[in-house]
Amino acid sequence: PRSTLFPYTTLFRSHTRRTIGGPVYGDVWRLFGSVAQLSEVPFARFEHLVTVPVTLNGDPATFILDSGIGLTLVRDPAACRLTGATFSGRRMSGQTVSVPLGVAPSLACAGVELADVEVGLLDMSGFPPELDAIAGFLSLAHFANTPLTVDYDRGVVAAGAHRGRAGT
Repeated sequence: PRSTLFPYTTLFRSHTRRTIGGPVYGDVWRLFGSVAQLSEVPFARFEHLVTVPVTLNGDPATFILDSGIGLTLVRDPAACRLTGATFSGRRMSGQTVSVPLGVAPSLACAGVELADVEVGLLDMSGFPPELDAIAGFLSLAHFANTPLTVDYDRGVVAAGAHRGRAGT
């Protein structure tokens, strides 16, 4: 059986599958009914991090694909309309992190485009200069309704139905 996250997020590394959460067994394609056509984008690496091309409000940008973050974060305050609310969470170290919340008019990656996306605004001024080109951190929540695969061997992030599956 196929081991996968619901809603179908798998990570491929050296021909092994890693899941980030509890497994779901069986034919995931029947669970979804209508699944978007497969769209792939190449990813790059910054050390151990996966960076992906996104379109933020119609402009190209580079985000880190972050499988451990619950909320997409953006660097540029002009990229979103602040709501006045704050999001607080904890890092794995236990440290509390709070960020102001905003709404980005549009955010797209690997063929998945969302409108009026809730995002956190992250002050990255203390980050190393090597991260100056990074415009934010993309949460897996962006792909909550779409199958997603990070194929390390091919260097691509794929969203949507894979070739060879029924209905594709």
